[in-house]
Amino acid sequence: MWFGTPNGLCRYDGSGLTGFRYHPGRAGDVVNNFIRGNILEDKTGNIWYSNESGIFKWDVYKEKVVKVRPFKKEEFGNVDFKTLTLDTSGSLWLFNVFYGIFEFDISTGALKRYPLPAPTNGLTFILSYTTVDEAGNIWIRIVSDDEPYIVFNKSTHRYAAGLTGTTPHALFFSHH
Repeated sequence: MWFGTPNGLCRYDGSGLTGFRYHPGRAGDVVNNFIRGNILEDKTGNIWYSNESGIFKWDVYKEKVVKVRPFKKEEFGNVDFKTLTLDTSGSLWLFNVFYGIFEFDISTGALKRYPLPAPTNGLTFILSYTTVDEAGNIWIRIVSDDEPYIVFNKSTHRYAAGLTGTTPHALFFSHH
């Protein structure tokens, strides 16, 4: 079992915990081992996660954490990113309340941004919930109890409002 912690990754093997942290490879490399959002396993056994300093991967062969894509402070202003889902085409999907949804192509390293349909005010923002449905669409609940879920369709790359009116606090999609 894998756990994301404020101090990096932990693996429980049935008898004990082993911790894995990112160690900088060069001077000036920003180090933050706080894991935000989901931790995800790809089909080869690598573990992926993100935070405000970049996208990270626990490399199954090297048994160490590597920074795959750094986020520079001047690029995103040191805001955190939540890892959402890893799809079958090799893209890692991330969310940031100010910048929207991002698609990170693992094979090319390209990072594509899909801005939110309306800007959010970070001072009054409350992130209640994010989840992914069976089709891979991303559901985001932001702002307040009156606001609807926002649904990002990964096929069309468009946002739509979903579940307006009396909206539930959380959703669960069962993957059978």
